[in-house]
Amino acid sequence: MKHVNLYVFIVVIVFSLSDTAFGQKGIFFLEVGNRKVLDGRFEEAVLNFDKAIEINPEFTEAYFNRGCAYLELGYLGYAIQDFTKAIELDPTDASAYVNRGNAYFEMFDFKNAITDFSQAIAFDPGEADAYYDRGLCYEAIKQYDAAMNDYKKVLTLNPEYSAAYVSISDIYGKTNNIELAITNLTKSISLNPSDADAYYKRANYYKEVKKYSCTMQDFNDAIKYDPENANSYMGRASLYNDQGLYSKAIEDLDVALSKNPELAGAYCERGYSLYYLKQYEKSLSDLNKYIELNKKNPVAYKYRGLVNLNIGNFKESIDDLRKAIYLNPMYGFELTDKISTATEKLQLAAASKK
Repeated sequence: MKHVNLYVFIVVIVFSLSDTAFGQKGIFFLEVGNRKVLDGRFEEAVLNFDKAIEINPEFTEAYFNRGCAYLELGYLGYAIQDFTKAIELDPTDASAYVNRGNAYFEMFDFKNAITDFSQAIAFDPGEADAYYDRGLCYEAIKQYDAAMNDYKKVLTLNPEYSAAYVSISDIYGKTNNIELAITNLTKSISLNPSDADAYYKRANYYKEVKKYSCTMQDFNDAIKYDPENANSYMGRASLYNDQGLYSKAIEDLDVALSKNPELAGAYCERGYSLYYLKQYEKSLSDLNKYIELNKKNPVAYKYRGLVNLNIGNFKESIDDLRKAIYLNPMYGFELTDKISTATEKLQLAAASKK
């Protein structure tokens, strides 16, 4: 929701400077604090808002703007206190309810967030951001019909609100209406052609419906518009793996892990790629790392079991392949023969030592 916070914040800055006489007590520190915010220096902004409030304890704008600075710093409790004070001083300010609602949302307190967004709507029925944010809350608690109604209301108020189309697509995706999810993401991208997240999401939906050329193009665009997003590289690498282009997959996964070393799925994907390139030791290292982070993925155990089989770790292979079948019984048809092979080789190895 940060785009909403910043939007509201900037509007308040403009109005507070234009509607308040510069000779009024505290206005100097308010102005300095506002400029610090625009420079992204939020802690310094708070210090200046503190001084403005010390001079004028009834300074509504200073409480509001300090609350926004606290929100940016992640000090959610302090932000709520300041927005609450701003509401006490100006009970009809819809923006204060929106931002306090944002703070509650970040704390996963969806009930209070919905209450605040609803109050903002009551005071300003044309406030599209309040409908959008309330929709996010409803979506978070899986009240998809209510969320969809709010997102559609946003588009009634502002047909070019691209984020609403993205959120509508999220609901369609969660309810397995993939084509409608794609349609809404396409609309969002037409309004905001540089939205990397929209390309990333649409790429994954295209992959589900096996439109692989579209998938690749969207992953390429996601990377183009946000080259720092490790997930986009991992998504493209997964497609390369599906196409048997394992070396290309590894290149992307190396980049993904350089940008986010904690991206667990990238270790699994790279372990898979390395297995098919018969780089078994490297594959084992990646799969070990992945299983340390996620012990419930049958695919990882399957490939670690196959790697261990190929490098002569027969007991470990049997353990991993059995674990894969335990986690996904459908693997029984595929892996039973591999377990038999590993068992035979383990017995031969034991016999040769006698």
